[in-house]
Amino acid sequence: MEDATKRDEIARLVSERRKALGGRYLLDPRVRALPRSGSRWLTPPGTAGRGRAATLPLLILTVLGAVALVACVATATAVVVSGVWLQGALQDPTTTVQGFYGALQQRDYAHAYTYFTTSARARLTEGQFESTYGAFDQIDGTVTAYAISHIQTGAGGNTASVLVGVSRQDKPDAVQVQTLLLVRENGNWRIESITLNGSAPVRPGG
Repeated sequence: MEDATKRDEIARLVSERRKALGGRYLLDPRVRALPRSGSRWLTPPGTAGRGRAATLPLLILTVLGAVALVACVATATAVVVSGVWLQGALQDPTTTVQGFYGALQQRDYAHAYTYFTTSARARLTEGQFESTYGAFDQIDGTVTAYAISHIQTGAGGNTASVLVGVSRQDKPDAVQVQTLLLVRENGNWRIESITLNGSAPVRPGG
């Protein structure tokens, strides 16, 4: 009898508690303690996309910054490589002579002029050089071929004499013989002077 009375009392209390709560949710206290980011249905309406929208500009700026950094590194590397190449490009008299006559073949007088020493450029301006060699091209035709026949280095190793045979378009039967005096300047071989020695006939089969 006493047990039945207790059950009735408990049932009455549960019924009253339900009426007091009405339609409200009864959440587990652990669920209430969850942070707002831990449950999607707790996020206020209209705020779900704000985090992504704010992150997108930051991501774009990060990517652009990375691209700019890579471009700067590539540019710096190219400058260093170019500097190293220029330092070692003219460390051989043959390389200097080939570069000079190769530029003349292309009628690139400005580039050919860069192979002269500082003192040679002081005696002959770029305009005078272009006028002189432009006249050679008009009279005898452009340079079609050249051949280095002899190189003699000076006793100190800072000068060299190079004998070159130059063929021109309008005189296919003759070779212009030229002697170039090269000087080592700041570690690079450059042309100090060019002496025209006349022409020699082309050998049969040559």
